[in-house]
Amino acid sequence: MEFVRRLARVSQGQLAPLCAFFGGVAAQEAMKALTGSFTPLNQWLYMHCEPVIPSTSVTTRTNTDLHSRYGPLAICIGPENLQRLKNLSAFMVGCGAIGCELLKNLALLGVATGDRAAISQTKPMLDSNSQQTSVRQNVDTCGSSGPLHSPLSISQPNQGGAGDVTSGQFTPSCNSSTAQTLGSTSLNHHIPDGSTVLDDRQAGVSVTGITTLIVENDQVRTSRSGVLVDKASETQVANTEPISHHSAVSSTSHLSESHAASAEVCVKRPKADSKEATTSRVRETLAQSTKSFPLCGIETEVHNASGPSSASRANVNVSSLQADSRPLLLITDPDHIEKSNLNRQFLFHTKHIGLSKSAVAAEAARQMNSAMRITSMEEKVWPANEKTLFTDEFLLNLLSPKSHKSAESRVPSGIVLTALDCVPSRRYVDTRCVSLRLPLLESGTLGTKGHVQVILPGLTESYNSQRDDDVGPDAAESIPYCTLKSFPTLPIHCVEWAREKFASQFTLKPERLSQLLTVLDRSRPGRQLSVLCASLLRIPTANSDQLLNEAERETKARWLSGQLTCSLASFLASRPIDWYGCVRLARDKFERYFNHKARQLLHSFPPETRLADGTPFWQLPKRQPTPVEFRATDPLHQKFLMSYSRLLADQLTIAPTAGVDFNSSNAEDLAKHLDSCLQGYTPPVFVPSAKRIATDEDGTFEASVNNQNAEATTGGDPLNLDEHTIRALRTTLTALEDAVKLRSIYACHSVAFEKDDDRLAHVDFIASAANLRAVMYGLPVTPRHEVRRIAGRIVPAIATTTAAIAGLVCLELVKYACRTPTSDSLNPTTHASRNAFLNLALPVIILSEPAPCPRIRLPNQSEFTLWDRWTVEPSKSLDIYTLEDFVLDLKKQHALEATFITQGNRMVYISYLPGHQSRLSKRFTTLLDLDPEDAYVDLSIAYDAGVDAPANADYIHGPPVRFLLRPTRGSVVSS
Repeated sequence: MEFVRRLARVSQGQLAPLCAFFGGVAAQEAMKALTGSFTPLNQWLYMHCEPVIPSTSVTTRTNTDLHSRYGPLAICIGPENLQRLKNLSAFMVGCGAIGCELLKNLALLGVATGDRAAISQTKPMLDSNSQQTSVRQNVDTCGSSGPLHSPLSISQPNQGGAGDVTSGQFTPSCNSSTAQTLGSTSLNHHIPDGSTVLDDRQAGVSVTGITTLIVENDQVRTSRSGVLVDKASETQVANTEPISHHSAVSSTSHLSESHAASAEVCVKRPKADSKEATTSRVRETLAQSTKSFPLCGIETEVHNASGPSSASRANVNVSSLQADSRPLLLITDPDHIEKSNLNRQFLFHTKHIGLSKSAVAAEAARQMNSAMRITSMEEKVWPANEKTLFTDEFLLNLLSPKSHKSAESRVPSGIVLTALDCVPSRRYVDTRCVSLRLPLLESGTLGTKGHVQVILPGLTESYNSQRDDDVGPDAAESIPYCTLKSFPTLPIHCVEWAREKFASQFTLKPERLSQLLTVLDRSRPGRQLSVLCASLLRIPTANSDQLLNEAERETKARWLSGQLTCSLASFLASRPIDWYGCVRLARDKFERYFNHKARQLLHSFPPETRLADGTPFWQLPKRQPTPVEFRATDPLHQKFLMSYSRLLADQLTIAPTAGVDFNSSNAEDLAKHLDSCLQGYTPPVFVPSAKRIATDEDGTFEASVNNQNAEATTGGDPLNLDEHTIRALRTTLTALEDAVKLRSIYACHSVAFEKDDDRLAHVDFIASAANLRAVMYGLPVTPRHEVRRIAGRIVPAIATTTAAIAGLVCLELVKYACRTPTSDSLNPTTHASRNAFLNLALPVIILSEPAPCPRIRLPNQSEFTLWDRWTVEPSKSLDIYTLEDFVLDLKKQHALEATFITQGNRMVYISYLPGHQSRLSKRFTTLLDLDPEDAYVDLSIAYDAGVDAPANADYIHGPPVRFLLRPTRGSVVSS
């Protein structure tokens, strides 16, 4: 019964995350009804978050609470918990689909707004009579209240849009004195739909402009002049002191008491592209005061999405975080907005394509809630930034509890939110959170599937505690090399092969060639390269000594022999000089990729080939290839030649032939164009090769690359160059002697894959190449949109699942912020938290309590979890501190004998290796991989299992050990 009472007390409230969850589920059900896909929901669905309701009885609230911006939220969680949410700092990694939804929910919850006040919203009036009545009641209510704390009464709340600021019009709250100042009937008229009212509690709201209230012909209208204007007297009502940039007006002692008691300012934040924010014109207008009027603590902050990059604009560092105790929401994402993002990342629009995701998302969040203190960055959270940007000190200062007015507001510490689509990044962020004992809310979606994991320090397991061995970080990386190169079994293998060909032909090789030419030929293009090629081939060249002396020529020739591989030399020599050359080279590639490749495989493995056990070689899953014969009238063949030619033309800055419609559906026109370009062309003749083809499913790309590079890095001896390289070098020499060819070579530049611009031939090339390879192996062809998704690494995501998952994440965030300290052994936060696993297509929604972190017992009978870390401070100066000293210090502190000591992948000490016994007397720091600025080093240590250990257990791993290189008093130690 108490449960029912608690729910009844909050029946008038609204919790934005719960609305987001049900909105996502309901929208998915609507899609099922319209499309007839998936399984509809055919039962009642109950979903509650009762733990966020305060345990104490809910007192009766005034209408002011209900109608304020956070009123419906305060009804649900209570004013104390609401303040905790406002004082909560957060670090969000990723601003993709989930990130956009999270920001929306965080803005509605008021996270990181501090003590800034709320904005209210009215509901549309029905008729003029009701308008006058309701507004007159508001005036009367204001008049019956105290001068500075007048409760604001609004006729009807807009429950459907609670907390949303959707209108661009504002009107000030008032009391009786204000009404008398502006005229007794001036406020008894229409207040525009969606008008926003500010009360005296909004003294600290972040603004960049002020709205003018003008009374004219007994009508109230608003203006953007920057001050309140009394039309009758034509005087401006403003503070006598101008507001300077980044300043706050906190004192009104010089103003008359009547005005200080009666007037309240109405403010509005302009759009992102507005130039009104804190301009000199506004400041001058404010300065021209002829009448005293208080400005209630206006704090100006400039946020301009069109300004510098967020990385430079943020200017976030440790010292600024230490000096500023206000809550902060920090978001970071190195990606930029692409066209394919727009269907599910709702904060982004067409005008934002190419801009930083984090900067645009932050600006959109500010428009939802201008009181949010939010900063955007464009840096990637990964090991390379661990010691320079996202350091331990930086994260701890960002997310440590802030110093607020009340003890209750200091209860929640900061929290980390991840909105990532990359498993390695998730694992890295989880590792950092475990190391620093930071709470983490991890989430992800895949189509209609989604999950939420709550990770609490010292209580739950982490993201890395569970691993799916069959899931790789990248689809291409999980495909065996031999499958990708020679034996595809699925259409996706063909798409990945085509993607690799695009990267090789149009990105990687041009980059290597450009670097090579830049190093060798800074003053005389092609000259040094010609001399060095001739030197490698033992061909004398005239005036070579004037360009390079003998020693320098020999040194560079040896360097070139290791850089100019056979494939790169062939790439250089094959660059065309005009559009017809591009088409002919595309025709060569068609023959080699889809005809010669199949014939080579059949030459190496004839159809009758059998394995050692007598089974046929060509049996499923291996598919026997069939050579593809070129036909100029085949649309798929045309698409490959035209797309490859266009990419070559773009790479070499060659203008295509005028009058060619590349997107024409008329195969005859394209066939005629191809015939004219290939007139007199002879395709290359197939010559069988003795090159070994990898067939081992366990073979890796690395092993193959090492074998290929072996012949190209056989020292600098020209006699060790293979036949193909020598032929390529000679071809290169011939190419460099042609001035036109030389210009084409130096114009070669890399082309980055672009999946969203259909005017380019990028997706067309990959789709045609993948499907031609599929035809060669008898596999189904792949639709173009599916090729775009696979090649563009587009993670399947729909707005319904994203909204539902983001709602569940923010529900857990509210639970975390609303938690209270307890001395019980069972922390209530653990029981209130829920991991979520859902599939809206079935539909299945599973909520479970987070699994506790396992406890491991050590030989000294102590226990530890993944959240524990031991700290060792050197007992003597580091100059004389040895490995043996470190082992002894560990033994003194924990009564354990170290047998394995590693630093990452670096082996520091293994007790049973004879050679490592000599390391005991060496200075400890010489055995570690250290940077001069390091203050500590983290080590992994295993200890002797002891006499009571099982027979197969020689050692047991302990918690991470942090060895302090710069011992300081009060250092953070987790144990």
